[in-house]
Amino acid sequence: MNYSNKNGSSESPITILPLTKQRELTAWIATTLAVSVIGILNNIFVLRVTWPVTQRISGVSLLISHFVVVNLLICLVSLPASIFVIILTQHYGSLIAGRSCYYIQTLWIVNVSVVNWSDAGLVGNRFVALYFPHSYKLWMTTRVSAAIIVGSWILCIGVMLPFTLASVGQRVALSALGQCSLVVTGRLGSFFNSFMAFVPYAVSGTGSLFILRKCFGFSKLRSGRVRHDARVQADATANRRLMTARMLLFTFLWCGVCMLPTYLTIVVFPWLYVSNSVSILWTKTAMACQYAFTPCILLLTNADYRKRAKVILAGRRASAVAAAADAASRRPASSVPAARSVIG
Repeated sequence: MNYSNKNGSSESPITILPLTKQRELTAWIATTLAVSVIGILNNIFVLRVTWPVTQRISGVSLLISHFVVVNLLICLVSLPASIFVIILTQHYGSLIAGRSCYYIQTLWIVNVSVVNWSDAGLVGNRFVALYFPHSYKLWMTTRVSAAIIVGSWILCIGVMLPFTLASVGQRVALSALGQCSLVVTGRLGSFFNSFMAFVPYAVSGTGSLFILRKCFGFSKLRSGRVRHDARVQADATANRRLMTARMLLFTFLWCGVCMLPTYLTIVVFPWLYVSNSVSILWTKTAMACQYAFTPCILLLTNADYRKRAKVILAGRRASAVAAAADAASRRPASSVPAARSVIG
């Protein structure tokens, strides 16, 4: 989340950057926009892969698809909006009003918080599947998954609205580059920060450790057990659940790597927000990589998704080849009369 503990005012004068910083800012805008575009394409493709077209949608499929959708929203809306504000400020000299920062940050923080809680919901789903397999179908139905999705949006919006409308527990800081950030204050601010970031990360991290423990335990059990026909179907179900669990574990680790620069800067180097406001923007690019390339983690760690992706790509290639062949077969018939008319 784009939280900052810097001492910033509600409005700052526009800074005229040195040439080197202007070039760095241009490079940041181009790089982050490229990451956003790649993220849009990745998330759309993975959404096509993860959404079951021919099968009945399950609870975990619904949660995974929703997780991809909220990542897509960040790449499609939230990231370009923050870049547009900087372009508006630096190239057109238009500094947005301080109050507008509350609404811009509301869009960003709600979206990021829903991603965090969606990840926690997925880890919880896999925890139940691995540790309570006999109760999984009863506890984790499609309706329960839909309730988790709706509940995450209601909670994040409900927690964020008092901070946006009443401006309690935080204040807005608007940098000279046009970047908005929220400075949390007091007990309400600490609750806000914990609910939106630390609690879902703690849930995801703890659940991932339990998932990792189960993965190792199941591998040892499977290697030392004699396989019988009666166990084949049960082992196949357990393998699918473990595969999804490993996928979520790697997703959590990837998210941690992408978020680490931001949290290190906030905790250890908060003065960089004031002294080097251009270079600090690269931490947001690292965050953008989380939302843009998480779909790649889903594909690389799930064999079923890779098979679906190959089928989709093969189908598109076949359609393209068929269209090209059809066009080639029609071209001589339409071009010969034209040639005759020119000769004649």
